[in-house]
Amino acid sequence: MLTYKDCLDWSELEQGEVDAIGEHEHLDRFIALAYGDNLNHRRDGTRRMRKILIDDIRLAQRHHDLRHERELKLTLKRHIRNHPL
Repeated sequence: MLTYKDCLDWSELEQGEVDAIGEHEHLDRFIALAYGDNLNHRRDGTRRMRKILIDDIRLAQRHHDLRHERELKLTLKRHIRNHPL
């Protein structure tokens, strides 16, 4: 039986990216992982993932959640490094 960690390791996603997708799309982590993996295989997936992260950053800013904003910015930075356009 595959575990969540097996699926995460198999994907090209980091946990922070999966968390951001789940937050943005209101999905549980398994579905968010599948959604993110699907994005990674789409031509426009990198741009869409960046938009999700930026939207989540802006929401954290509006809620004055500095810790979450910092986490999301680090996730965006790693995403840009790992998935260049």
